[in-house]
Amino acid sequence: MQPPTDFRCRLDRVIFRDVEKGEKFAANAASYEFKFEYEPNVIEDRPRPIGDKILNQVFGDITVRGTYKGKRVYLSQSWIKGSPSLTGNCFRPMPGKRVPVVTAENFNLYRFAIEAEGFGSDGPISDRVFTPYGCRA
Repeated sequence: MQPPTDFRCRLDRVIFRDVEKGEKFAANAASYEFKFEYEPNVIEDRPRPIGDKILNQVFGDITVRGTYKGKRVYLSQSWIKGSPSLTGNCFRPMPGKRVPVVTAENFNLYRFAIEAEGFGSDGPISDRVFTPYGCRA
């Protein structure tokens, strides 16, 4: 399910929804960090312009803290060597002005799929796919 074309919301204000179950997760804080490797052992905090150098790997993580069924829950997704995986990490909320904005163009980056037998199966959320759905004021 795609949000409206004019969708725009800071990550720490996004309301995520599992389309199949209709359940919602309301974000109230976010952490986002990526690194870019262009050459072996040459790691940078910002991407270079396309065509500048060949990008070897992207790695980093997105973590969102929020409320689900009245409980504080963390959704986290990490990219290791360019492949997504759900992991746990140390959460440090970002200051408001640095929180990324979720739009209709990039919303798939903020999709959290939690398998019943994977990470989170013993917690309050399992077998859910949360995607951006709305924005709280």
